[in-house]
Formats: sequence, structure tokens, C-alpha cells
Amino acid sequence: MIEIDGIIYNIQRYGGITVYSNELLKLLEAEQVPHSLSLLGQPIGEPHPASPTVIRPYRLFERYRTAKVGSDAAIFHSTYYRTPRPRGKVRQVVTVHDFIYERFSSGLRKAAHSCQKFLAVRSADAIICVSSRTADDLKEFIGPVRAPIHVIHNGVSDKFRVLDEADIQQGRRAPFVLYVGQRAGYKNFARLVSAMAHLPVMQLICVGGPEFGAMELREMGEEVTSRLQHLRHVSEDDLNLLYNQAHCLVYPSTYEGFGIPVVEAMRAGCPVVCGPCEAVIEVGGDALLIAEGEDVKPLVQAIRRLSSSERNDFVARGLLRSKRYSWSRAHANTLEVYRTLL
Repeated sequence: MIEIDGIIYNIQRYGGITVYSNELLKLLEAEQVPHSLSLLGQPIGEPHPASPTVIRPYRLFERYRTAKVGSDAAIFHSTYYRTPRPRGKVRQVVTVHDFIYERFSSGLRKAAHSCQKFLAVRSADAIICVSSRTADDLKEFIGPVRAPIHVIHNGVSDKFRVLDEADIQQGRRAPFVLYVGQRAGYKNFARLVSAMAHLPVMQLICVGGPEFGAMELREMGEEVTSRLQHLRHVSEDDLNLLYNQAHCLVYPSTYEGFGIPVVEAMRAGCPVVCGPCEAVIEVGGDALLIAEGEDVKPLVQAIRRLSSSERNDFVARGLLRSKRYSWSRAHANTLEVYRTLL
């Protein structure tokens, strides 16, 4: 029996780790592997509905506490860095997504997160990292560990694909640059805003993230905000249409553990402009247009470059590169990790 600790569904309504966790549950269901999902109280997120579940009471500071496991559990895999109790003979798998807290947070929040994560990694019997960059960060921040490290890249939904021209033309918009995700801090959204001031013919469509506050809009300036559209919640089908219609996806983040929107865009035939982020470059390779440094000029030049005949070359490279990433491949590799422990 594999027990999945569903604490992530108490932490976030939707996000990359939730997607990963639901894919993990789909794998166990599809392969008919005996498993159980442990849910705590009334979660805010929505786990894969077909999973057999055990409901346990939600305790104070549950996120940072050890997770109770059933007596029949042979493997324990937490969705977010919890360790099992009692340990007994249960084998522990930990998936490490990134080291954002360690690089960009401080104070009590960072201390609590890192203490929990480091304990989970050091006590694990198998460690999964979603990229080689994340595996290198693990060695930098945690040091030597006793368990083997398996680099298993994330997959991407099959809903992201190139559409027929007739479908793309439905509701066709003015030329636009697409941005997907959160905007604060290391996401480096401010660099894109500065670039947009030099691209007056381009609209900017942002998907996801919180509502734009009054201060954020003032800092962006009216010249850019007059061309801004924010779509906070969109379906995968609608996001796929945006990828198909966009001039490009701009992903200026200075740090990522993987960067799922990059693969989504490439699969949909949308070229990607990014900054010098190691994990994103690992994922996108030669399909990316990389705007080096932090200055706005290289980013503007990269976006403009996609108005030339070169655009088709980057689209073709992206379609080819994206074939490396699928949830079926991630599933097979994750299942092999479980089998080695059993």
C-alpha cells in the first residue's frame, strides 16, 4: 500500500504542486497500485476524485507536523515535505520541486519551511527532483544525503497542442505578449513591464496571479496598463487558445524549479522568450530565445526578433523539444522509484 499525504490540498487551491499531486494519484489509479490518499479536515484544493481517501482531523499547525500513516502503508509519499509517524518499516519518498524559500525568503517563514524540507529529504529512502537544477540546489543547500536522487521532469497536459487555423482565428485578438503565473519577486515581472513600454503595438495578457492592485498599476504606468488584460482564472482549453494566438510567451523569472508554462507554450506552437534562468534553459534548450542580463533592451530585441521569419524556426524547435516532457514518462519513472523500494 502506498499512502499519499494530501497536505498540499490544505495549502493551495491550485498550483503546480497540486497538478503534480493529482498526476501522481492518476498514475496509481491507472496502474492499479494499492494506494490511499490521506486528506486533512476540509481541504481547499481539489484532489483527483477517483482516489480512495482517508479523512483525518486537521490539527493546529498541521502543515508542519508529522503525518499519521496507516498500519498497512509500505511507502509514504507526502505532497509537501511531511514525514511519517510512526516510521516503522514504511519507506519514505520525497519530491523536491525547488528551493525558492531558501533563495528568496527570510526569517521565521524560511526557517520553518527549510527545517521541515531538510528533515524530509535527509530521512527519505528515495528523492525525486523535478530538474537537474533542483538536484544541484539540493546538494548546495542540504549537502550529502543518504537516499538516491532521481531527476524526473514534470509532464504537461495533452490539452496543450497546436490548433487548426480556423480555431485560432475564432475571437482573434490584436497582437499580444502572454505572461502566465505569479508576478512578485523572483518572477521578474517588472522587466517585462519595462519592455512593454518599448513595444507600443503589443497588448499584454496576464494569466493567473492575484488581482492587480492600485499601487502595482500606478508603477506600471498608464501607457502599459491601457494595453493590459488580466485573466485570473482560465481553463486549459482557453489557455491553449491563448498560447496559439500569442506573439510569444515571456517568462522572465530569475529562478524556477522547472517552469511548466514553458512546455505548455512549446507544445502549443508558441515561442518562448526567457531570462537566463538555469532550470528554464534546461527545459527549453535551443527552442528558447534567451534575453541575457537584467537590462530591458535584450528582452525588447528578443520579442521583436519573433516578428521575423525566424519565428517559425523557434516554433519548430519548441514542438520538437516539448516531446521530451509527458506525464506518461514521468509516471513510468516514478513507478520505477516505488518498485525499487518495494
